[in-house]
Amino acid sequence: MWRLTAEEFHKEYVEKVQKTVRAIGDEALRKEFEQGVDPFMRQCALGVWNAEDPTQITPRHEELYNAIYTPGQPVPSALYWEVAVGVADYEGFALPTFFKAMR
Repeated sequence: MWRLTAEEFHKEYVEKVQKTVRAIGDEALRKEFEQGVDPFMRQCALGVWNAEDPTQITPRHEELYNAIYTPGQPVPSALYWEVAVGVADYEGFALPTFFKAMR
């Protein structure tokens, strides 16, 4: 299903987020983005998995969910059931708080 290990996924995620951070010229906006991007991306993951098939959540989903964090930010430690419930209860896409400032 997925070609990357959780560790490889985490490394790729960090690289892409850091590229985006470097592209944000405004220091305050950069800080707001850094603080908000991980929770937002974890919510996006729940939404994608909900759209795929919320009944097919596996421990692999938990591993990937917990790999969505950047250095200096809180490391998630969600358990399998927490991810499964998050997918099942996904309420829909919501703009992150940093989006309005970036726009």
